[in-house]
Amino acid sequence: MWGRMLCDPQLSIAESKLQKIFMRRFWVPHAIFLTLVERTKGWHESGPTDACLQSRCPTELKVLGWLRMVGRTACFDDIEELTGIKPPTINVFFHKCLKMG
Repeated sequence: MWGRMLCDPQLSIAESKLQKIFMRRFWVPHAIFLTLVERTKGWHESGPTDACLQSRCPTELKVLGWLRMVGRTACFDDIEELTGIKPPTINVFFHKCLKMG
């Protein structure tokens, strides 16, 4: 569901209905989200696979999960339901983000 939202061109239009939904769900404008993703990719993505040599979960979805947890106190299980990212993965990412400040 979040992946489809990120692919919609209406998301980048200020004041669009989708932009307002995005801000309500994640508490930041899409432009700030994109900045967070770029900064996160700098320290988070070291290759196409994780430590177990499996394909990485998209950083964009991890950042959305982090924003949802911070902005709406969602739990790891909620994020798994919405993104398909397993709780241990989002847990590690969440705590790394907190340390990065």
